Amino acid sequence: MQILWKLLLTLFLLVPVVGGLVGIVRVWRSSVNVEAIPDALGKKFTTPPALPLRDDDALYRSGTVIGRVEGVVIDEAAGRVGFARVKCPGGDQTTAEAVVFRHYRLGTPASVESVTGTDEFGRVYEGVVMTILGPA
Repeated sequence: MQILWKLLLTLFLLVPVVGGLVGIVRVWRSSVNVEAIPDALGKKFTTPPALPLRDDDALYRSGTVIGRVEGVVIDEAAGRVGFARVKCPGGDQTTAEAVVFRHYRLGTPASVESVTGTDEFGRVYEGVVMTILGPA
């Protein structure tokens, strides 16, 4: 009886090993179309086109657009960025948190020539100069 159990256990363990070896031999003996592999994988793993992280004509605070700018003049030597016009859609934009423009982190405006509009409907700032605090 002990011999029968040993034979059954040996067959139980030997069948998967032999099956695995047969599978390995089949893989190594067959021809694989290497050119088709990228096409087959490419359909499953395509990456979407990269989206721009920021608009070049927008001011951001906490990742949200707070205004659109026109007439940008960047003076890195003086550490300032000037805008001919800044259009803010609405709400109070005068918090002390830094503003991000392109790859610059900007402080509060150093100077503003004129302001038109209201908090409710949006404001237009003209002749705005902001200090560069560092990289965004």
